[in-house]
Amino acid sequence: MLKFAISLLGALCLWLVAPESRAACTATGPTVENNIVVLIIPPFTISNINPNAMDGAVLHTLSTMADATRAFVSCGIHSPLQHRGTTGAHAGGIYPTGISGIGMRLSYGASFTPWPYSEPISQSQLWVGGDPNGVGQSIQIQFIKTGPITAGGMLHGEFGGIFAENGATQIVSYRFKEGNITPSVPTCTVTSPSIQVDMQSVPVESFSGVGSYGGTQQQFDISLLCSGGANGSSTKIYITLTDQTNPGNTSDMLSLTTASNATGVKIKLFGSSGPVSFGPDSSAAGNTNQWFVTQTGSGSVTIPLTARYVQTESTVSPGSANAVATFTMSYQ
Repeated sequence: MLKFAISLLGALCLWLVAPESRAACTATGPTVENNIVVLIIPPFTISNINPNAMDGAVLHTLSTMADATRAFVSCGIHSPLQHRGTTGAHAGGIYPTGISGIGMRLSYGASFTPWPYSEPISQSQLWVGGDPNGVGQSIQIQFIKTGPITAGGMLHGEFGGIFAENGATQIVSYRFKEGNITPSVPTCTVTSPSIQVDMQSVPVESFSGVGSYGGTQQQFDISLLCSGGANGSSTKIYITLTDQTNPGNTSDMLSLTTASNATGVKIKLFGSSGPVSFGPDSSAAGNTNQWFVTQTGSGSVTIPLTARYVQTESTVSPGSANAVATFTMSYQ
């Protein structure tokens, strides 16, 4: 029998290649925060925005100079700089502003090249936020109609930036100090800022257990008058009711005041859609338990509400049972 031997000869080599060494970006200068150069757009107000413009129309162009003292950034690499907005995903270079129906396009100076875009650079060290003499950096902001406009708003905080290291490292933060945008839509005034509701006397015996109601529903209205704005324009009205005795209350039961001496009951308020839950005293969009009232043009608006005592404990004791709620309007 013939035997064949197979000899496998060789060597196993392991090559360790050191990765390219590169330093993280470092920013220095009086306008640097957390290693990022901060450029601030000074306060501005834009009035009489046309809510009837076509979608995609330029509502206003803001050409301004970002306030900054010269700052220096060193990244240690030759990587393109990426300029982009930071307020959310863009659609065709248009970024959201946080104001319904209004977006923005961003660029440097008068030659309009919408962000996002990449800028090739040949140096690893550069001045940002202005030249070595401290002259500010010009930026152009076009406000674009993206949908129905029913209210204005304030622009504050970061809206764009410059990024290095293939977009991984932010080196510049563009920020609004305070920008007010006011479209030509109706404005509303509350005509019933203080409302007194007589809950009347309710016999303790009228309650039958936890969750039961006592007495009759007491009706009252919050009234507004809206006027002005371009023809055909409208605004969306929202409201939040707040428990003054317990401002952190987010339930649908209104606390009695500390001066009340009845126990075992609270007050429930009802709107057209059922019980009203309470929330913080804030007009911010999306506030906890904020609810939509209506969308209106010029004219009067009535918000009907009712109030009723509800049993909350197994025993109800007699005494005074008063409560105070505040309301905050929000136009969006």
